[in-house]
Amino acid sequence: MTLLKLFEMELRAIFTNTALLLTVFGGVLFYSFLYPLPYAKQLPREQKTILVDLDASQLSRNLARMVDATPQVQIVHQAHSLTEAKNVMLEKKLAGILVIPNHFYRDLLQGRSPTLAYAGDASYFLVYGTVLQGMMSAGKTLAAQVKIKRLLVSGRPCNWQKTSTAVSGCNSMPCSMRREVMSIMSFRRFLF
Repeated sequence: MTLLKLFEMELRAIFTNTALLLTVFGGVLFYSFLYPLPYAKQLPREQKTILVDLDASQLSRNLARMVDATPQVQIVHQAHSLTEAKNVMLEKKLAGILVIPNHFYRDLLQGRSPTLAYAGDASYFLVYGTVLQGMMSAGKTLAAQVKIKRLLVSGRPCNWQKTSTAVSGCNSMPCSMRREVMSIMSFRRFLF
């Protein structure tokens, strides 16, 4: 008996055994649909965050509305300083702080890339990631809007704009996001 013949016999034995096929292939498919069902409603949504808008421009207010409109983030308080935001966050045990820096609008107009800062407690990584995902999606949407407006001002054809406005990575965004990953202890040290 050759090795090839032995291999062929084994494959035939595997694929003719219905119990084995049902366990290996059917079980995997069944498990992949059945396992997530109890956890489907336990996704972190509408995580309560604080906004510190140091720019107070129309564009920063627009960004704040866009962040609040995402299903992941709910802005429940707007603080006027980072110290106030830290105190409110500790008091109410909120998910994070979004800081829109001074001169956000001016820097975007001048073609610079302002940095949006997010501070949050990363000991609940799923919550932290959810908030960051919501903020990033709002930032990417704003980046696409800014890119389209720049292209319109430059006089490029409309059909070229539609194909080139997809923002695929953080490096192509007019505004970037700085995130602070920290445990509870380092987060408390950050606040005080």
